[in-house]
Formats: sequence, C-alpha cells, structure tokens
Amino acid sequence: MFRSNSAISVVYPNVLMKGMKKEGIMISPVDVNIGIAALSEKEYENQILRLYQLVREENTYHFSHELAAFRFTSYHELDPFLQKLPAISGLEMLMLLNPYPEAFN
Repeated sequence: MFRSNSAISVVYPNVLMKGMKKEGIMISPVDVNIGIAALSEKEYENQILRLYQLVREENTYHFSHELAAFRFTSYHELDPFLQKLPAISGLEMLMLLNPYPEAFN
C-alpha cells in the first residue's frame, strides 16, 4: 500500500517537483532497498500519475527513473487506481502498460 511521504526519508529532485503533487510511497515487501514514488500533475484537463523507482542509499531513498505514467480524466479516477495499484497482478500491469490498440476496437 502507498504510504504517507513523511514516514519514509526520500530526496525529491527540485527539477522534477515543479507542478507535481506527492501522492505516496511504497517500499518493496521483498527488497527494502527499492520502492516506488507516486507523483501527480494536472495537464490541461487531465490528471497524470507518474511512478518513479526509488533506490535506497543508507537510510534515504533517491529517485532512479520513471517507470510509468497513467492519464486520468479526473483526480476521482486517479486516487482509486493508486489505492489498488499494489494489488494489481503482473499480467494486469503489462496490459495497462501496453493497451489494446485503438485501431482494433
């Protein structure tokens, strides 16, 4: 589950944070040295959720790279998605990252 940002020490790059909202952090239950930071931003009429890999150095997590970005028409769609994200299976995530092409609908 994504937790409050204050519970975990994370260095947020200033250049990355412009216009972004901190949504939460999840540390891997398998390896405490890696985690995910969830940030959101408003882009025109859409909400964008960006997921970044975190890497632990000593007792602080640092941003490594962006893993994925998801677009929502409202924050009311983004928040439930973020809450269920830790329970999504690997296959479901692959389908989210590689959606069925619109041309075939």
